[in-house]
Amino acid sequence: MKLGEFSKQGVGSTGETLSFLKAVTSPAVTSPVVVARIVELEPVTLPTGKPVTQTIRLTDGTQTLATLTWFTADPMQGVVILLTCEVEASIRRKGLGKEIFRKMRQIADTHFRAHGSRLRRVIAHADQKNHIHGRAWLTSLGFHHIHTLKYVATSDQDILVYLLGQD
Repeated sequence: MKLGEFSKQGVGSTGETLSFLKAVTSPAVTSPVVVARIVELEPVTLPTGKPVTQTIRLTDGTQTLATLTWFTADPMQGVVILLTCEVEASIRRKGLGKEIFRKMRQIADTHFRAHGSRLRRVIAHADQKNHIHGRAWLTSLGFHHIHTLKYVATSDQDILVYLLGQD
């Protein structure tokens, strides 16, 4: 298997385990670190009309490097809400967030297509002041700021809503 390539290893009743190899370089390490696998914890093939929440974990075998959690209420709508995406602080800015997001889009689109629809929109949110890097990450993925929720978290903190259209 080549770097950056996915292959199915096995399927269980609670989801799939996929192999994924990606070279990650770190300033502290002279040779690349090989990321070993992505583990999907929740199944994505559910009857139409049932909500789906799935967490994808990117690990190196022992330590979780990145996690992403997404939700959809109805596969016929084709809308995903990105609940969380977090990369371990020591290995940020290596492309792992984009890789795990790309994999989530692929899984979600497969799920929607199995129910006669397709992925149409991804919605995400970020705190205005605390998630500056997250906001930059979202815009680098093609998200657009569409709404501001005033005073939701605290009196001086707004929540920004972002949308990524797939049409």
